[in-house]
Amino acid sequence: MTCRRRGAAQRDEWRSTAMRAADDLAERFALPAPPLPRGWRSGTMRMLDAAFTPGTAPNVAASLAVTMLVIPCIPNRVLAAAAGFAAGSILGG
Repeated sequence: MTCRRRGAAQRDEWRSTAMRAADDLAERFALPAPPLPRGWRSGTMRMLDAAFTPGTAPNVAASLAVTMLVIPCIPNRVLAAAAGFAAGSILGG
């Protein structure tokens, strides 16, 4: 009894020319793998990460800005209290 080697050759045998061409195009234009958690990121993403990381200078600045500039502008006290609680929970303050 002969053993057949299962692999790409056997799969290619059953695929049509159109499917092989589509696979080749997909491989050619595939997006790169996502970066590592602390790998390359844009400046905006690094700033947002720092703003939401408790204890960093951007986090303190964002917390103060929300506390002093945004929350006092809310006319309803209940909504202002809810916004303050949400901002404190999100920003870690």
